[in-house]
Amino acid sequence: MTRRQLLVAGVGVGAGIAAGIAGAFISDRLQNSRSRRLRSIGDRVAVITGFAQQISWEPSGALLCAQVSTPAGPHLQVVDTASWETRFRVPGAKPAWSSDGRSVAAISGADSGLIRLYDRDGAALDSLPELGPASSVAWLDNGIVAVRANDVARARSSRVEVMWRCTGSCGPAIWSLDGSHVAIADLVAATADWYVIDVRKGVDAFRVIDSRSLPQWSRASAMLAGARGDGAFVWQPERGERSLSLPELVLPALWSPEGEILLCRDASSAGPWLQWQRSDDRVEEAPVPRSLTLRGMRSWSPDGRFIASNSDVPTELDIHPVTFAD
Repeated sequence: MTRRQLLVAGVGVGAGIAAGIAGAFISDRLQNSRSRRLRSIGDRVAVITGFAQQISWEPSGALLCAQVSTPAGPHLQVVDTASWETRFRVPGAKPAWSSDGRSVAAISGADSGLIRLYDRDGAALDSLPELGPASSVAWLDNGIVAVRANDVARARSSRVEVMWRCTGSCGPAIWSLDGSHVAIADLVAATADWYVIDVRKGVDAFRVIDSRSLPQWSRASAMLAGARGDGAFVWQPERGERSLSLPELVLPALWSPEGEILLCRDASSAGPWLQWQRSDDRVEEAPVPRSLTLRGMRSWSPDGRFIASNSDVPTELDIHPVTFAD
């Protein structure tokens, strides 16, 4: 079967699933989602110097790794979230923490896409020249997977296995936290379309046509939120797609760690922040300060206590405290 046939089959199946299992999807939400609401997102309590182009939290939330821009190129800045002091800083881009929190993988720009591994204190552990040059990385089953110029590949012992091939060049990629899925922009068609790849199976699982926002993966599971011409949606592997009851022009922006809340806002930033409650499909205004903007990167800590967001000041990453109304 060709890649295009896989794509058509995947979209067709996705449409059928969306129509046929809506009841199962809703039942799953009600049984497995917490119904807590946000009490507040406060004004910033800490500032990290540098405009973040990517953010990766160590799984316990004890460390934050931000890719920041410097005159010498992109660097990884790892910060202790107890003190907000920098633990180490090394050249690199596109950080991804391992599931056990012992190491962080990144792309070394100085080495033309070489994948490097560092421990929690910044000591170099290893490099994976056989898997490069790469444009982004993730962890899957305790190993490394990468998007390269023309494919998605993973390292297995001493060999490299190509899991999926792009038609032409692979575009920007956004990974699910567990590395099982990756959304890749379609550069060949020169449209706002994204392919969602099931990495283990090596197939197109879903396609976002005419996307109006960057795909947003939840931390709790491979659950994708996005928006296109016909509105906002949530998609899950094996469960399919469902529409979100958001006002027109409001875009999904950020998942809570457990996937029970999806923060959303008008793309113009003119209106208030909204929160979609996964447990009951409710949309209500979210208690978000004006200083939390849609500009640049945003990321919620895995313990739920903080949101990191680029500031209106181009050289600052703000840290906002979060409380829930349990």
